[in-house]
Amino acid sequence: MKRILACFKVTDDFDSLMPAEWENLGTGAPDTSYVKRLLGCFDEAALENALLFGDALRALGEEVELTALTLDPGYSDHIVKNLPAIGFARVVCLESGADLRFAPEETARLLSEFIKENGPYDAVFAGQQAPPYNSGLVPYFLAARLGLHCLANVRVLAPEGGGVTVLQEADGGGTLRRRAELPLLFVVGNAERSYLRVPTLREKLATKGFAPERRAAEAGAPALAPCALERESVERSCEMIEGGTAEEQARALYDAYLKEALS
Repeated sequence: MKRILACFKVTDDFDSLMPAEWENLGTGAPDTSYVKRLLGCFDEAALENALLFGDALRALGEEVELTALTLDPGYSDHIVKNLPAIGFARVVCLESGADLRFAPEETARLLSEFIKENGPYDAVFAGQQAPPYNSGLVPYFLAARLGLHCLANVRVLAPEGGGVTVLQEADGGGTLRRRAELPLLFVVGNAERSYLRVPTLREKLATKGFAPERRAAEAGAPALAPCALERESVERSCEMIEGGTAEEQARALYDAYLKEALS
């Protein structure tokens, strides 16, 4: 049997936070009760690609066990309850009660303790980063604690000859294709399949009584804490381009902004 685990994080929709709440986000306790809870885009891709990998293994005649693991999900039952309907046999919520938004090392430690206790796993999936910190460090701290080789910037993967073939996004553009042996930790980036599948009504009804496993996790003090946090300005400015016709406006645009850059 091949055992697959996918780590995911449920976050607040920080784009919907009021500006005043951003002032408290780094060091205080902002009110996020009025915003939606959602999956980070990379974590959503990690869950979907774990399912796809399981589907491909089953097509080859393998038995597969899929586990989804999250830490301090908060009020996110609407997300968690759908995971068994789409194929995850176990959904585990570690609950520490600590503020781990800016603590990638401690986050990785708590995840690794569960994985070591319940493993081994043939494949571990994680999204490359998640808000609000977007440190991009958790998967690599996790791989180090588990003693696993990790492949970064994963776009697509498929089992092949007892191992796996992976297409990665290469630094500086382009793609890199490589073959590796399991066990591995896959850091999912701009994946070709990035949206989590939607369960059918039949699948939802079949798992209606499902409840995730909730486990206490004792968190330590983070090694680093933010002093302040500022929201990046999204204000835009515009400048009117002179000209009576489209051709005159295009010429003015070229002369003012493009001519020197293209010369």
